[in-house]
Amino acid sequence: MPSSIDSLTDEQVYTLIANRTYEQAIGTMPKNLGSFAAAWRITPDAVVKRSCSSSSSKHEAFIMDYVRKQTSGSVYIPQVRKVLPTRKPPKSSGNRLVAT
Repeated sequence: MPSSIDSLTDEQVYTLIANRTYEQAIGTMPKNLGSFAAAWRITPDAVVKRSCSSSSSKHEAFIMDYVRKQTSGSVYIPQVRKVLPTRKPPKSSGNRLVAT
C-alpha cells in the first residue's frame, strides 16, 4: 500500500521531521539514557524512528522488512519506506532515521 511519503524527496521528509518537537514524540528514551525522542508521526500514515548508527539503521530496516514478510501479517510490522542519515546538530552522535 502506498504511503504519503513515498513520493517525497529526502529534503521534504527532513522538513516534516524538522517541524516536530520533543513534546510530539511518540517514543522517548529514559532520562538516564540522554532523554531524546526516538520516534515521531510525521504524516497520518508515516512514522520516523531514530536509530543509533548507520550500520544499526540498515540492520534494523532489514530485520523489520524480513520479519514483516515472514509473519505474513500475523505480527504487525510497518513497512520501511526510507532510511535517511540524520542531519547532525553541533554535538550529534550521528544517529540515522528510519521512516516507516
